[in-house]
Amino acid sequence: MIERATLGIAIFGLALVGIAAGLAGPSAAASALPAAPAQPAGARGVWRDHACADCIASLAATEDVIWVGTLSAGVTRIDRRDGSVRRFTRSEGLVGRGVDLLDIGPEGDVWIALATGLTRGLSAPLGLAHFDGLGWTLHTVTDGLPSARVVDLEAGPGGSVLVATAGGFGYFDGHGWSTLLESEGAPAGAARSVAIGPDGALWAGSDSGLARFDGLRWHDIPLDGLDSSEVNDLVLAPGGQLWAAIGTGLAQYDPGSAQWTGHPGIVTGSPSQNDRISVDDRARVWVVNDLEVHRFEDGRWQRVPDTDAYLSQHGGHWPAGAFVGADGSLLMGFHTEGIALWDGRAWQRLLTRDGPTNLVAFALDFDARDQLWAGYFPLLNEDNILDSFDGQRWSRHTKAEGMFEGRILGIPPGALDADRLGNLWVGVDGMGVAHHDGATWTRVTTETMGVARIHRVAADERGGAWIGTDAGVVHLGPTGPQRYTRADGLVGDTVYGIAVDTRGPRDTVWFDTDRGVSGFDGRTWTTYTRADGLADDSVVAIAVEASGTLWFGTDGGGLTRFDGRSWTTYRKRDGLGGDGIWAVDVDPAGYVWAVASEIDLGDGGVSRFDGRRWETFRMADGLMDDGTFDIAFDRDGHAWIATLAGISELVPPPGPAPLGSTCLCQSAREGAPAAVIDAALADPASVSGWGLRRNPSAPPGPMNPLRECLTLQRADAAYHPIYNGLTWRTGCP
Repeated sequence: MIERATLGIAIFGLALVGIAAGLAGPSAAASALPAAPAQPAGARGVWRDHACADCIASLAATEDVIWVGTLSAGVTRIDRRDGSVRRFTRSEGLVGRGVDLLDIGPEGDVWIALATGLTRGLSAPLGLAHFDGLGWTLHTVTDGLPSARVVDLEAGPGGSVLVATAGGFGYFDGHGWSTLLESEGAPAGAARSVAIGPDGALWAGSDSGLARFDGLRWHDIPLDGLDSSEVNDLVLAPGGQLWAAIGTGLAQYDPGSAQWTGHPGIVTGSPSQNDRISVDDRARVWVVNDLEVHRFEDGRWQRVPDTDAYLSQHGGHWPAGAFVGADGSLLMGFHTEGIALWDGRAWQRLLTRDGPTNLVAFALDFDARDQLWAGYFPLLNEDNILDSFDGQRWSRHTKAEGMFEGRILGIPPGALDADRLGNLWVGVDGMGVAHHDGATWTRVTTETMGVARIHRVAADERGGAWIGTDAGVVHLGPTGPQRYTRADGLVGDTVYGIAVDTRGPRDTVWFDTDRGVSGFDGRTWTTYTRADGLADDSVVAIAVEASGTLWFGTDGGGLTRFDGRSWTTYRKRDGLGGDGIWAVDVDPAGYVWAVASEIDLGDGGVSRFDGRRWETFRMADGLMDDGTFDIAFDRDGHAWIATLAGISELVPPPGPAPLGSTCLCQSAREGAPAAVIDAALADPASVSGWGLRRNPSAPPGPMNPLRECLTLQRADAAYHPIYNGLTWRTGCP
């Protein structure tokens, strides 16, 4: 009944909302760190990342450059003088993709807090990386960093950096690390914030106090008169004034009088929302709070004009980072909207447009022109759920063109399909289906279809589409919507997966439901359940091989294969990435791919089947994230995988690849020696029948398919290399 899958998406959703709103600190549960090179290559192919460079997590700037930390695309450097952009990713020496925090030192060097993928969410921290102008150097616990989980950092002179981490405070003086201990006077409790004064003094704030280190000893700073002991952010003004975000708002400290002044009307948010306080050269204090910007000048607070309307219209949600320049210009980063620059008079948008426009890819398909279409988790922007990629440029498709605004594109993912006629169908859960014919968009709402939720979309290759819903399946054709339910012969009314088998004189459409599987040829219904051989009656994904063999991905029961005669189920113990399957598909070479779903249970990644064994790819192999949702293949056989952190592309190794036939009949699999099977798959032409059609003298067509199934010459007899060897046929006996 898809409870586990829905729970997984709920976990992803909560993590993503925490990322976007800045309401959740770095995840407490770290996974094992991958030990992968920048782009693993060899027999398994080469990985390419397609990540959102405009999905901002942190930023800092000088008069000449802007440095941007992204959620999963590494670091971007933007030259403010000529507009040039430089990306730093794994291929440039970064071991991680996510950048939680970022700061620029007085000499222009850069420090960043790295994570494996998603920042402030389902990701493992990696420590700090330092860019000295030439290359990156990683600093980890082994080097003396108190903890790889960095909560706050500030870069100092000479390549130094002061950090607050989950393991306490630490200081790197340009040569080595020192741990700032509570026993020596550093604040007790959880480290929250740090600052370096113009005099070189180190300031450290925790959830229970504040202290200053003058180079010789620590000085406790009493929080007299304040109603909170949490010091969540620290900024020093040019005149020596200290500004602190405390648990109940904002406070100002005068070192001369040792007095605090509270500012209760200005709230900066949770402890994880560092870098919301900035001070310009005129000692004006700026505070970014949700969609409001306040400035403290001449002893009073004022709302910065024009920011509310702009942020509501273009940002649409809380900013991911803010920076105030010496001249009072304001830079703000957004999770999927790039950077906004306010110069005191007008706003300017800074977008690199390098990569996808959103973070969590949820559904993928290629159209007749080999153009990729990608659907996303909205990440607080419901008008940013669809991209196209023509191989050179990523384009966002919004409501201005005719797309729906909406929520996730189907649960489970897969509510996006393109046919060979040039039609694209996009299902938006709770909204309807958008259809693009190559020129214009048309829409069919859920009300018109008589349903509430949309789970899956599959083109029928004849100009129409099948829509899996919570109330049966709907066919959209020239005569309008036609719905089929259990009353018509469908085994279950909740339809999660759809596949169209175009072989034969009539199409057979297969529907995965919460009660089993149904096939419909336009006249009669065929139903399979657990009693017939399915691993589980809750089936969420389906694929049809060229031979007609069916693959069913279940919600926790693994992947079931049915060749027309026998049933075989594969599970995690057989090499799958997990027992919960989001998607299953067949690539141009004949490999079957399965996308595992349950990373909340420790499962995930994508698995490839060569006819005998499963091979699973995860982050350690080059995949962007183990949270995987969908897979699609281009004309060159590249595998494109939708993940929690972006889109991974696996480029096959050069040269001819083994067939890896996915149509391996039971007689061959169980009767022939493994070495004989492996030799046949490696050199399919060595086996009789390869490359021929069922009737070699007849023209090709649906009734005369290729011989793509490896079987014994006589399925009812034992294998013999001479008298009963292997052969290629159009199906399994």
